[in-house]
Amino acid sequence: MKKQIAIIVSLAFFVALVLWLLLIPVPAGTLGTLNVSPGTTQTNAAGGVELVSNVSNAGPNALRVWVGIQSKQAGGWVAVTSNNRTYPVLAPGTEVIITNAFPKPVGSWRVFATGQRVY
Repeated sequence: MKKQIAIIVSLAFFVALVLWLLLIPVPAGTLGTLNVSPGTTQTNAAGGVELVSNVSNAGPNALRVWVGIQSKQAGGWVAVTSNNRTYPVLAPGTEVIITNAFPKPVGSWRVFATGQRVY
């Protein structure tokens, strides 16, 4: 009898958990809004061209950001440069200027950004 009650309780818990996972969606935009504005180009000290991007955190959470440039290639968009040496942490309501070396043979390109919540 005790075994049957344990099985019924376990099954009821499992069904409730599955229903909760299926019926309660994850809130949209849980990280918040990360705004990226590609700006101008500039020449760096080595004579290379850099793209200057303004990145701002309009969300409620602190975010560590990666920003870079992707170029269009046969298989799709490929990251060709990024701020892989510095990963600034943006508090809510703050912004940072990030420069990325511009790829030499450039056709179609775009700026990409991603953020990771900092706890």
